[in-house]
Amino acid sequence: MHSLLLVLLLAQPQPPPHRTEGPLSGGKDQAQATQVKSDAKDGQGATPKPFAVAIQKTKDETAQEQQARDEQASLSRWTKALGGLSILLALGSLIVYVIQANRLKQTITTMDKIAKDQTRDMQAAIAQSARAAAAMEVSSKAARDTVMIASQQAHAAANQTAILMTQLEIQRAAERAWVMLDGLYLSQFKPGATPVARIKLKNCGKNPAFILEAKITIDIRGQDEALAATPEYPGPSAHDFGSAVLTPDQIATVAIKFDGDVAPADFAGVKDQTRTMYVYGFVEYRDTICGDESHRTNWIRRFDVHGSDETQKQVFALVPVKAYNQAT
Repeated sequence: MHSLLLVLLLAQPQPPPHRTEGPLSGGKDQAQATQVKSDAKDGQGATPKPFAVAIQKTKDETAQEQQARDEQASLSRWTKALGGLSILLALGSLIVYVIQANRLKQTITTMDKIAKDQTRDMQAAIAQSARAAAAMEVSSKAARDTVMIASQQAHAAANQTAILMTQLEIQRAAERAWVMLDGLYLSQFKPGATPVARIKLKNCGKNPAFILEAKITIDIRGQDEALAATPEYPGPSAHDFGSAVLTPDQIATVAIKFDGDVAPADFAGVKDQTRTMYVYGFVEYRDTICGDESHRTNWIRRFDVHGSDETQKQVFALVPVKAYNQAT
């Protein structure tokens, strides 16, 4: 704006420089003034009378004065015009500034409103997320509590089931049949003879026992020779029991004949205690408590030479080996 005003001021016409009158141009006026003074001197002593002097200007002076007046008027008009233009430009600038300020204010107000709305929406979203998280935490805790309660109930049910099964097993064990070895005797135990084992089986339980099979084995080995870890029963067995049923506390005798004769060396070794004779076997049976489930009793005895004699007396001692002494 200031640049525009400077350009307009430089573009307006400048008045010509003022010319002063020299001695040549002022000769006539000087003569007239001298004449006036002379007249005044001639009238000394007389009362002075008023008079008027008319100064005549030349056409050039009149034209120059008119031109100066015109230039002054033009300069005044240009000055007023430029002043009005400056005022108009200032007003325009003010109006533009006010409009821009209003627009900026509206923009700031709008942005502030948008920011406040976004802040409010963000706070609402955060609050909603917090409520959702709290609700999820409550649901998760409820689910964990439900799972824990269900687990506790399942554990309690399992314990109750185990207790019931244990009680049932105890009750079944108390009421079922239990067939045990009650006695053992070997006949024909001499060199060159075929021994026969007679075993006594007793039902020690409270339910009848149906005998399915009984088997016996004679094992003669050296004093320092250990038994096998798992018993094997290569000896004879008695399968045909017919309707052999042992009622509670009833005793049944089963005779089992061995397949081979007693070797003289084994017989002599047992007599002089350089060898040990083991007699072991099992009996298999079932009862009415366990239905089709069968039971089995394994047993083992060692022939005691000191307690036996040539008469019918025989002593068999219990051998504490778990694999050979089991009852199911």
